[in-house]
Amino acid sequence: MENQFMGSVTIRDIAQKADVSVATVSRALNHSPLVSESMQKRVIQTAKRLGYVPNTTAKNLKTNTTHTIGILVSDISNPDYIAIIRTIEDTVSPYGYNLILCSTGDSMQRERDYLNMLYSRGIDGLILNTTDLNNDLVIQMCTHIPIVLLNRNISDNRFRGDYVSTDNYNGIYQLTNFLLSLGHHDIYVIAGPNRLSNNRERFRGFYDAMQAHGYAADTNYPYCYCGAYTQQTGVDAIREFMLMKRQPSAILSFSNIPMLGALHEIARSTFLRIPEEISLASYDSIPNIELLSIRPVTARFDNTKIGKQCASAVLDRINDPTLPNRQFVFEPTIVPGNAASFFHPEK
Repeated sequence: MENQFMGSVTIRDIAQKADVSVATVSRALNHSPLVSESMQKRVIQTAKRLGYVPNTTAKNLKTNTTHTIGILVSDISNPDYIAIIRTIEDTVSPYGYNLILCSTGDSMQRERDYLNMLYSRGIDGLILNTTDLNNDLVIQMCTHIPIVLLNRNISDNRFRGDYVSTDNYNGIYQLTNFLLSLGHHDIYVIAGPNRLSNNRERFRGFYDAMQAHGYAADTNYPYCYCGAYTQQTGVDAIREFMLMKRQPSAILSFSNIPMLGALHEIARSTFLRIPEEISLASYDSIPNIELLSIRPVTARFDNTKIGKQCASAVLDRINDPTLPNRQFVFEPTIVPGNAASFFHPEK
């Protein structure tokens, strides 16, 4: 397989392309006074054209370490990730490690750019909330850098690393079961992109819970809105919900962020009474939920434990890269809230 890292371009490649010696390239890139200004410009332009990124690890040959851990998450504003990252920092800092934090916005290109940048900087380990769009690149990286996947798995047996996650299947299964126990069998689902492993696991939990109660649910389930894990998705989902001739009696969001958007849109532009007319449930905790007058049923997780496990796993793999693949899955706690009630079809 052709190496896809921009950081794989060497000074020999630059020397060959610029038709100069390796020594000249090295001096030019380090702005040596022994190289003329015009030659420096020529070498640097060639390096940029080839996508050369200096590998800082090469500058520390004695230890071959930078004491740096990279973290890539989809949305740095997500309160769950904020709590997890804070705990990771508190855990690795006493061991002399610093963090480089990147937010991909679930963008394939942005994630790719960050992966290349982190590789070129010679990070000692990586904690990755993958977009699932650069898996071949991640699989290449895992042969050089210890990797811990956060919440989103890579289902490829070539991947080597750990997986730390909430129990996506069981969390949604329990939330669905909770709504079903209140008599809601038409449940409007607000979901994320189906390419993501956590979204597929949550759908499986939803389908299995519905089917266990005797209700048909599969990929043709009619009451579903799929978008990104953003507040705008929640807003758009409620707008579509309001256009339905037959509206479900409950809304289940696969993420707390779309639920925040849904709550805002319900309050702004609908006359829906909660929980009298519509019940609400959401995966993940909602920030400052105790301050809200409307509190959906939530599947909550201990983000401190998740952060500690991520940190522990990446430190383990830095110390012993030969460790087998491991999985660490955290179970949910269902918190009822005040936004769900029994369904009364006669009303």
